[in-house]
Amino acid sequence: MEKTKHRHLTLDERITIQAELSKSTTFKEIAQTLGKDPTTISKEIRKRRVTRSVDYVSTKKIEPCELLEKAPYVCNGCSKRRSCKLEKQMYDHKEAHKQYTKILVESRESIALNNPTFWEIDKIVSEGIKKGQHLYHILKSHKIPVSEATVYRWLHKGHLTVSKFKFPRVVKFKPRKKKRADATPKVNREGRTYHDYLDFLKDNDFCTHIEMDTVIGTKTSSKVILTFTVVMSNFFFAYLLEENTAAEVVRVFDSIRADLDLFHTTFLTELFKVVLTDNGSEFSDALRIEKDENDKQWTNLFYCDPGRADQKPRAEKNHTMLRDILPKGTSFDELTQDELATICSHINGVKRKSFYGKSAYEMFELNFGLGTPRLLGIHYVKPEDVVQTPQLLEIIRNKD
Repeated sequence: MEKTKHRHLTLDERITIQAELSKSTTFKEIAQTLGKDPTTISKEIRKRRVTRSVDYVSTKKIEPCELLEKAPYVCNGCSKRRSCKLEKQMYDHKEAHKQYTKILVESRESIALNNPTFWEIDKIVSEGIKKGQHLYHILKSHKIPVSEATVYRWLHKGHLTVSKFKFPRVVKFKPRKKKRADATPKVNREGRTYHDYLDFLKDNDFCTHIEMDTVIGTKTSSKVILTFTVVMSNFFFAYLLEENTAAEVVRVFDSIRADLDLFHTTFLTELFKVVLTDNGSEFSDALRIEKDENDKQWTNLFYCDPGRADQKPRAEKNHTMLRDILPKGTSFDELTQDELATICSHINGVKRKSFYGKSAYEMFELNFGLGTPRLLGIHYVKPEDVVQTPQLLEIIRNKD
């Protein structure tokens, strides 16, 4: 039989090994029958053999059989096995395959569940999840050498202390509601469509751009959150609008431009050269957003196609993280700009799989220099201090 390299032994092959051992077949002959290397057979038998107790109770010390120190290392084919009063080493295909299966499962779970390392991982993961931290963030922050898939297997099997209902997004999202009709006047979309946006990026050398959107509170609250996501780094910052109007959006843009001029941050001004947003009526005053008080154009505004939130995916992703802290049904009327900036800081502190374990904060500093996040109101949050639950707002207010 042709040798099958790098394949694990099957149950049928183990049955064959046991049968051949009973006939006193040599390892070389068994290997030829199974198409394996003789060392594979030798290792299998020595590794999987089990001890059988003697048939009677003796007060004498039982000496091991010297024959077990050399091949075939087991008593299966020994002619004196039935009369021998010594402890026996046997190869049993059922026990061997059971051992193999158990080790295979534990190896795929990386760490045995009775290992102290597992208990430490359970503690770190459970504490992080209770803070609302995302699993990928926890694993990267603490350099835990297991995959997300392994932890989710532990979770669903009930091995972890924390409940699966505490894990962000383990339970499926509800179906999305249909998006409202286009609210931006057609005249403002001329030359600013998503197709125009793609052409503009192609024709101009911009290292990054911004995705802009709004997040609404309760129906009775007047305040709205205006969000910005820097595409290159997923860096996230936001401003409170007193009401969801075009005039308020223009006010925020005027304020941002004034702050950047004050700090002489020409390189940060480049962030706002291209802004992509949706068709909300609050973004309808394109000309006043794009031009400064001297009628000089400092940004270029473009609109996604109606009903295509997927055209600004990074903003949508950051919004799901914002909703971890400010769930739907939360009123923003009592929220302050400083509190909102702290919330954004925690979101920017989350380790991102897309950045191979780096956070949006780290990526933004890498691209724009140390300290630049503070110019947009964002501060550094240690990985172990990141909180991604509604409790964050309570923690912020208790500190004050």
